[in-house]
Amino acid sequence: LSAAEATYGPKHPETSIIRMNLGDDYLYGLELDQAIEMLSASEAALTESNGANTLYSLSARTDLGFAYLFSGRHADALSAFERAAAGWAEALPKHPTRAMALLGRFQAMRATGKTSAPDDLQTALGLGGDLPPFELGRVQLEAALATRDEKLLAAARENLKSIGLPLIAAELKRADGAAIR
Repeated sequence: LSAAEATYGPKHPETSIIRMNLGDDYLYGLELDQAIEMLSASEAALTESNGANTLYSLSARTDLGFAYLFSGRHADALSAFERAAAGWAEALPKHPTRAMALLGRFQAMRATGKTSAPDDLQTALGLGGDLPPFELGRVQLEAALATRDEKLLAAARENLKSIGLPLIAAELKRADGAAIR
């Protein structure tokens, strides 16, 4: 990151993408304060340089939503996910990462006591086929819990076993603790 900042400047799109990737590393490592710092700066710079509804801006906004959600900042998470979901729907409606924004919005709505939209999870499942297995597993887990689908829960467990990052390990633990009857 420091080399990119020195070469391109702190707000250059290439620097911002590197910052977003570092923020994602912090997010999946559950180092949430650092994730929020990196993803917030990345999302702001990418939006300023490329526009709000571009691939990297939307990706950073989606991931920022998860950093807020997991850190307990549920209202901030819902705001980020609302903006991300709307942007994905408008600009890139079939992109697989839209599934994550819909998952996040569903989870943030539940966390803030709002009525969540089960259609978000069905749409997310439909878009999730090209996601990495560990991200698809997160979508499958939430959908399985919402619909009480044992087969979907088993698929989520398998996909969540594909990588040992702390965030995914926490989701696998949640899946392993789920009882659907």
